[in-house]
Amino acid sequence: MKRLFIAGAAAVAILAPSFSYVPPALAEDDPVVATVDGEEIRRSRALEEKGRMPAQLQQAPDELVLPMLVSLVVDTKLLAAEASRKNLQDDEEIREQLARVEEILLAQVLLSRMVEEQITDEALDKKYQELVAETAGNQETKARHILVKEEDEAKAIIADLDAGADFAELAKTKSTGPSAPNGGDLGYFGPGAMVPAFDEAAAALEPGTYTKEPVQTQFGWHVIKVEDRRKAEPPAKAEVTEQLRTELVREARSDYIESLRDKADIETFVEMPAELPEGGQPAQ
Repeated sequence: MKRLFIAGAAAVAILAPSFSYVPPALAEDDPVVATVDGEEIRRSRALEEKGRMPAQLQQAPDELVLPMLVSLVVDTKLLAAEASRKNLQDDEEIREQLARVEEILLAQVLLSRMVEEQITDEALDKKYQELVAETAGNQETKARHILVKEEDEAKAIIADLDAGADFAELAKTKSTGPSAPNGGDLGYFGPGAMVPAFDEAAAALEPGTYTKEPVQTQFGWHVIKVEDRRKAEPPAKAEVTEQLRTELVREARSDYIESLRDKADIETFVEMPAELPEGGQPAQ
């Protein structure tokens, strides 16, 4: 049964049209895990296949799935050797597919190596300092709100507040928003964190005051109270390092591909978007 499970999973992975570049491991950390007709298979080669397994197995510890991955590589080599003996490598359709795989792999390796060269500690430090500079001078607002469906409901709540009702208690009983159990408390937020109409209304209030007219957004009608303002502090570098790295990778890839496009003579015969969607990259 175990062998059947491993073979079944391996078969799915063999057929999966996925390719990824994985840098080679150091030999001393990369033991031989199998041989096929005298050809060695190292641990790193087996682990390369993990990215082609179902998502649940990709999250499993390496050692748990290693036997399955070794089985996959063994089966792949056996099938490839048999295909070679049958001269399938000379089949026109196969040659076209191999050329496409080579093209994709070359593109991925080029981008991977280019990113490795550019995403340095110095580049991350510079990106973080840019974030700090953007944050400088910003203020954060601490506010509560009461969200209702109808404008008349919001006007009635404002009348209750004018009569001396407690904002937090009204929020707990009247608000339909997820912050209702906390008295409508939204905590501190920076400019642009809220939808424009809400952001504009909150920015116009002095601490301790609330909106005298309901504020409409796509979520309904709001009554907003600002409780405090403070100088925005930049996040600690450790908190945003991965976010900054992701941004740098995206920018580096985009700039590099754009530089290649600028040097090339490209004609397209379909209507092209003004720009690629977020995360756009070479076809896979």
